[in-house]
Amino acid sequence: MLKLEGMQSVALAPRGIYTSGRGSSIVGLNAYVPKDPETSETALESGALVLSDRGICCIDEFDKMSDNAHSMLHEVMEQQRVSIAKARIIASLNARTSVLACSYPSSSRYNPRLSVIDNIELPSTLLSGFDLIYLVLDKANEQTNRRLARHLVALHYDELEDQTLDALDLPTLTSYITYARQHIHTKIFDEDAKEF
Repeated sequence: MLKLEGMQSVALAPRGIYTSGRGSSIVGLNAYVPKDPETSETALESGALVLSDRGICCIDEFDKMSDNAHSMLHEVMEQQRVSIAKARIIASLNARTSVLACSYPSSSRYNPRLSVIDNIELPSTLLSGFDLIYLVLDKANEQTNRRLARHLVALHYDELEDQTLDALDLPTLTSYITYARQHIHTKIFDEDAKEF
């Protein structure tokens, strides 16, 4: 189940975890070893990337994560596993997950004169681990901003009229994601790789 902040769980992916980059640590992303206060025994607890094995791990505010957390993601994105060596526990856990991350421009506004890497200030080695990078730009438009403001206010006040926006229904979106995972296998040829 994929759970997004402020929303109910939806059956969008067979296994999905949401986490925020601002509050995530390396331990919370891969795994940690807590000690039981009564028995003093240690156990291995899975983090977000391990819990989303064969599913999707959604990371909001990806740019706010620490450099150590970014470097740990290299192993997950390249080898699809997490290695742990803590408190006499040595393990390699599966993390075959798709990482869906969102990042904001470093100067709060996207500068079209700069590259994507310069705008979000993430290491290019980390960005190269993503197959697709989409830019969602907010172009100033008074009507759109007014409609968005009305919608946000309506979420908190019942007396405003409820406006519905055209969107894909959940079964269609679920079918699309399932089909894409089974039948779409992206291949990047050498000529195309030079463009990146």
